Amino acid sequence: MARVAPFVRPRERWSGIQFYEFLRALPEEAMLKLKRGVDLLPKDATTADLKGSRQDARDMEQQAVWVSSNVLEYPTATKENIDYHKIVQWICGRLDFEGGLIDSAPTFRLERELLNNLFTRLWEKLDEQQRLELLEKIDAHDQIKDKAAVAALGGAGALAALSTTVALTGFAFYTTLSSTIAAAAGAVGATFSFGVYEGAASTVAVLSGPIGLTIMAFAAIGGIALAGRADVQKTARLAALVHGLKVEALAAVGMTPEDALKS
Repeated sequence: MARVAPFVRPRERWSGIQFYEFLRALPEEAMLKLKRGVDLLPKDATTADLKGSRQDARDMEQQAVWVSSNVLEYPTATKENIDYHKIVQWICGRLDFEGGLIDSAPTFRLERELLNNLFTRLWEKLDEQQRLELLEKIDAHDQIKDKAAVAALGGAGALAALSTTVALTGFAFYTTLSSTIAAAAGAVGATFSFGVYEGAASTVAVLSGPIGLTIMAFAAIGGIALAGRADVQKTARLAALVHGLKVEALAAVGMTPEDALKS
């Protein structure tokens, strides 16, 4: 993923060109994760099912337009060199983000705030026992000393506490956050409901590392968009996957998300 890092451009607002260039630069395994995660390929697909970097990138562009448009807009919408930043802004607007942030933040920052927002929504749906079970699953080395105290916090407080835990800062925090959501996904079907839950555990190919963050878009935004309407859930899921790959690319060259936003 190191070769992808220059294409992340964390302080810019991603145009269609930046989105396409990033997609073209992805290694086959990363593109496979992405296409599986947005249901363009089945979960048992392999790299042999890819079409080549150019066509795979175009497929992803079209998917981004499809999930963020209603059926009346899609036929006339531009399918190439889309305005990816506006798509992320639209998701954040639907989740009632503060207007100034939506208008001023670069794409990477908005994606990050989106993931934090989705984590908070998910955490609020768990009772304290379920939160403790999740913390136990993600903390094999007992880095979180007072799990009961963290479990008693609301979503924003838990997010802040986890992000400042020793050994869970920077890129490691994203990995831990991913594991948290992955663990929650495994329990969703049996222990709690998030409304209509479309088998997320079976459609997300990789639930380790930053790619696992995509599960947030399933679990935290309840319900399915009405037929024919733009689907916030699926669009957030795509943005979560893309952001996870960005973070993975930065980690490959030794940069945390915080470093990237300051550079």
